Amino acid sequence: MTIWLVEPHDSVIARDGRPFGADVGARAHSLSFVTPSMMAGAVRQRIGSDARGVFVHQKPDELLQHAIRGPLLYELTAGLNTEKPWVMAPSDALLMGDGSTLHMRRLEPIADARGCTNLPVKDPAHPAIAAEGLMPVGISPRGNASDDRSKPNESDGIYWHWDFFAKWLSNPVDNSPVPPSAIMGALPRDVRTHVQIDASTGTVGDEGGKLFSTQGLNFRRQGRRFGIGVDVSSEIPNQPMVGSLGGERRLVSWHLSEGKFPALSEDLVKTIVSRKHCRVILLTPAYFTQGWYPELLLARNYNVQPTLLAAATGRAQILSGWDMAKGRPKPSTRYMGAGSVFYLKLAGSDADITTWVNKVWFQNISDQEQSQRDGFGLAVVGAW
Repeated sequence: MTIWLVEPHDSVIARDGRPFGADVGARAHSLSFVTPSMMAGAVRQRIGSDARGVFVHQKPDELLQHAIRGPLLYELTAGLNTEKPWVMAPSDALLMGDGSTLHMRRLEPIADARGCTNLPVKDPAHPAIAAEGLMPVGISPRGNASDDRSKPNESDGIYWHWDFFAKWLSNPVDNSPVPPSAIMGALPRDVRTHVQIDASTGTVGDEGGKLFSTQGLNFRRQGRRFGIGVDVSSEIPNQPMVGSLGGERRLVSWHLSEGKFPALSEDLVKTIVSRKHCRVILLTPAYFTQGWYPELLLARNYNVQPTLLAAATGRAQILSGWDMAKGRPKPSTRYMGAGSVFYLKLAGSDADITTWVNKVWFQNISDQEQSQRDGFGLAVVGAW
């Protein structure tokens, strides 16, 4: 596996599924981050192109076999080799306060409230759910919530730096202080107004006034450079460093990095093995055939049988795209968003659980193989 860092030189349009045509006043909206399928398409386009960057591959189905992991947000440094990613905030944390008085409330399953909900129970369609049913997830009842008069902060903690996130994986402490430098808000949006050009004359044309707007993601903020990191399973042939990405084919640079995805901590593995419980957190959106229920993750693998005790998934993300081979839009599909958390109980020997944890760490856990190859469902494991 090799990590490529993609640096946008302009705002990137990661289109959502809303219609966008030639109508006067049309607006092209952008998602909050580029999708895995968008980056998978960009990678495969480069693999199938010649040294001039011209696409020449004659068998698109073969290109679909090339797998990626990611994309993740990276802050770009001079060396491009020592980066650690910024990841979407996990759904089991609630940022409170503002300015320099930030702290994190821990969200966890609440067993006493199990009978107060209509959450799914164990049945033939969901065999890995705990026999007692799923537990709701909320602020830790062990915390001292009565003294906390601050309000949730929904804008400053969209992204977490990996060093801060790694501590949350190992030991999620309720009411823990949050350094402002460890979190970051959403990428800025760049809105531009355009005018429709008559292709035959190269001018506005006689009618005129056909204005439309586009919205893109700005990867530069306050003098800092950010880019997109994607781990590629195959070698990308000699290609021009400059390419295009997203709507309107905005320019980006491709940099080969010597860095790797963060390694799994031995102490974290030991904690999970001793407790026989863990959290699985999504770093990219995941496709599950049953919507929110991760069949592949909950199947018996490596002699370990997971049991689902609770889930904090948030709102599903609806994604589409453009099928280059068929020349038409892809059908809209429901994905579980990045940051979703699954609370599991693991039944198996210590050695088997160790193997299971290593196999899940930074791997794609979507239910379908093609969704895995497209980068959907990149996951990490945390203690609980």
